[in-house]
Amino acid sequence: MVDRDAGTCPGGCDDGLYCNGAELCAPASGLADENGCVAGTPPCDALACDEASDRCADCPDADGDGAADAACGGTDCDDADASRFPAAREICDAADVDEDCDPTTFGFRDLDGDTIGDAACCNVAGDGTRTCGADCDDTDPAIRGAGAPELCDTIDNDCDGLSDEGAITTYTVDADGDDFGSAAPGATTAEACSQPEGFSENALDCDDADPNVNPGAPEICAPPGGDPVDDDCDMRVDEGRTIRCWPDADGDRFAPLGAAPVDVCLEACGEGLTATEPADAASADCDDARAEAFPMAPEICNRFDDNCDGSDPTLEDQDGDGFAPEGTTVCVAGSGPDDFPLTDCNDNPGDPNAPDINPDARPSDVPIGCEPGFFFCPCTGGHGYGFDCVDRPDVLCDRCATFVATEAHNFDRNCSGFEDPQPPFPGGICVSIAGRCTDGGPVPVERETAAQCGRLVTSRACNGDCREIRALRPLACN
Repeated sequence: MVDRDAGTCPGGCDDGLYCNGAELCAPASGLADENGCVAGTPPCDALACDEASDRCADCPDADGDGAADAACGGTDCDDADASRFPAAREICDAADVDEDCDPTTFGFRDLDGDTIGDAACCNVAGDGTRTCGADCDDTDPAIRGAGAPELCDTIDNDCDGLSDEGAITTYTVDADGDDFGSAAPGATTAEACSQPEGFSENALDCDDADPNVNPGAPEICAPPGGDPVDDDCDMRVDEGRTIRCWPDADGDRFAPLGAAPVDVCLEACGEGLTATEPADAASADCDDARAEAFPMAPEICNRFDDNCDGSDPTLEDQDGDGFAPEGTTVCVAGSGPDDFPLTDCNDNPGDPNAPDINPDARPSDVPIGCEPGFFFCPCTGGHGYGFDCVDRPDVLCDRCATFVATEAHNFDRNCSGFEDPQPPFPGGICVSIAGRCTDGGPVPVERETAAQCGRLVTSRACNGDCREIRALRPLACN
């Protein structure tokens, strides 16, 4: 049994016969059989039917147009209108008349000569389907209907109800005139068929106020002290134009260990910079305030680590008198004003007299008390060397007192190779430093470090009647 609600006839209804009419599939009809089919109406009515030719015998041609009525098997779709028959010429008319009895054709009219038929020319099939021309405006050759290319001319060229779709372009403001539109959010745009003045087809300019900044510009390094600019709008600054340098304050081409690198826009690292990376102690500057100190520099006798090898620079002058020992192998002679001559005949740090024995010394400068290298300080009950009392740093031992030593001592004070006779001299009494300097003279100092000169300096001070101020090595500082 057929499902009458389904509206279909699975077995089909057409029995292939003409004379009994065309069967219809209508399961819901009360006339439908068990297959859902309704018998057709015989086409020939009272006339004889010719099954072999699928037409009625003696089918009439009432309108005399030479085509028998389609109702009895003929081809005339309207046997009451002589202008309608299969061989008739289809005419474009407002009533959608099917002159040639073919609903798929319509009268062709092309008033604007664009070869596209007028959309007013139509035919309607039995099921209501309309077939028409494509030209929705047959008075304008620029309007050609469906399938025609849409031109940017404010006209609906393809008759789809829209104008310029796909043909109009969005342009972006180009304020600096470099042919690149602004990439800034909210930049002004214009919809147009051709590029308006002051606008660009793209929106790629990262700085629309500077004509030298755009995706087509070369990347240029910023001048020293200037702000770096992303000239080519690739979100990078000075790429491919910088070199890496490290700070070099003393200009010796070496940077301190751990110094941060600096990328600069120069062909070479300029003043205050070096291209040598301080990767380790062997390639780093151990003293970036002295141009003479850097890796593999000559080790000069000056109490500095010139070659940055970490050796103890005090070995170059152990007694601190400004002279390096004769024949030393730890350093070499230099030519600078602060470099030490290699002429010290006594650089023994264990000898308290060593700082006063060098080529600049005079035999009478430094007394050596009653014992070699020492004298008695009666006011403290102790002893000292030079002018200092070991037990009392606030006093000096005054060798101008009347206490006289009992024996003389000979020493080669000035490294001349000959001993200098030294007669007996006063053994000394202790005198307050403050008391000895009330006359406005210099404060007596036995040895002091002049940090700004980078070396140890020895000086002597006393009142003018029996001592003089004397620096064993003159200071060379500003």
